[in-house]
Amino acid sequence: DVEDALVLATKKAEASVVGIESNSKLTKGFGSGVIFKVEELSSSYKYYVLTNFHVISYNDRVNQTINIYLGEYKETISAKCEDYDSKNDSAVLSFTSSRLLPTASFADKKSIPKTCFAFWFE
Repeated sequence: DVEDALVLATKKAEASVVGIESNSKLTKGFGSGVIFKVEELSSSYKYYVLTNFHVISYNDRVNQTINIYLGEYKETISAKCEDYDSKNDSAVLSFTSSRLLPTASFADKKSIPKTCFAFWFE
């Protein structure tokens, strides 16, 4: 049923969720994001995280300090904003880690039939 499917999807994606804290001279922002991409580097991994722009900004400016919190490991890692769209309240952050972390997977919206229930982020 739908509830079971939602619970399963949530559990599957939960491992790729990270905490986010951002700071500027005037404000602090807190929120979460989802790791959606990983690139293997020579001795570490580079991760990309999808989050909301309002979590990392103040007055439409990206905050000076952005940190990713890996709750399972109780570890905080510095991150940077790769891109953002303030109109759609979305941002992509990146960070590096020696840990191999899980990533969420997203379907191509064209491959999902119109009658299917889906979460859609654009």
